[in-house]
Amino acid sequence: MLMAVNKNKLGGAMICIIAAVLLMILMDLCLGGASAWLYHRSKYGIFHRQQYVLNESEDDIIILGSSRVSHHYVPSILTDTLGMSCYNAGSEGMCIYYHYAMLAGMIERGHCPKVVIYDVMNFDTKKHPGPTFTLDVALDRLAPHYGEFACIDSLFEYKGWKERLKLLFLSYKYNSKLVQSIKCNFIPLPENNGYEAVTGKLKDFVKFRHDDYDDCELDSLKLEYMQKLVGLTKQHHIRMFFVLSPYYEDNPSKAYDAAKDIARKNGVEVIDCYNDQVMMKRELFRDPMHLNDVGAHVWSSYFAHILKDKLNYE
Repeated sequence: MLMAVNKNKLGGAMICIIAAVLLMILMDLCLGGASAWLYHRSKYGIFHRQQYVLNESEDDIIILGSSRVSHHYVPSILTDTLGMSCYNAGSEGMCIYYHYAMLAGMIERGHCPKVVIYDVMNFDTKKHPGPTFTLDVALDRLAPHYGEFACIDSLFEYKGWKERLKLLFLSYKYNSKLVQSIKCNFIPLPENNGYEAVTGKLKDFVKFRHDDYDDCELDSLKLEYMQKLVGLTKQHHIRMFFVLSPYYEDNPSKAYDAAKDIARKNGVEVIDCYNDQVMMKRELFRDPMHLNDVGAHVWSSYFAHILKDKLNYE
């Protein structure tokens, strides 16, 4: 009699566990599935641009980098000057891991651009304690494409088996992307092949600043991925340029020296316009780090002619 009661309790407990598991799976399919559906149908913004680069781009020129790329380079100007299709793949808060994944994913899918412009930022080589310019933030952005590209999957290897197990759940894979996915579907964002215009000018109190040499701590994994990015272009015979676009302050740094050293060792040409006097006009900047829309057009035209000379030289 007692055994029968215990069996009934055990059976009831098992039913509850199974029901709870099924409910979790159902919730994951509903919430995660809705986020996935919206993400993959994004028409505007960062999610649309990310999917375009990974899945669709057949452009001749790809520009990689952070927000300094997305706000600095007007692709239509480069296309008009060079006669080559161009896409701005810059993304705010992203560093070398993301840039590597964008190019590697494109190549893995079967398209090799003719030219890669890589706008180098100090956070591409140095340690950064903040919530941006890290491996974690890159993985969060790339999570929807886990299982689609070997180059992206390899980045998740650094997080261990527990992270890969979590990615089996759609609600985790698309975590925190529902609101942004809604925006990317229903709020049109004006852009020009990835270029995002920003307005405004430097405040009067902002002066050109000369910083002391920044002897920062370099990140060995970031340096490894910068080398891997360069290696991809060499392997696939893609012409690559490291570019330091205009910045309204002097910031000599070990971080930039490290990037230039990788470029030098691999025969990659560096176009250093960080403090180019043509561009050092207050009215061209929104803040010390970013050009405004007027500045972006001036810089894109100036840079396009520099690039044209270098490409025609060969």
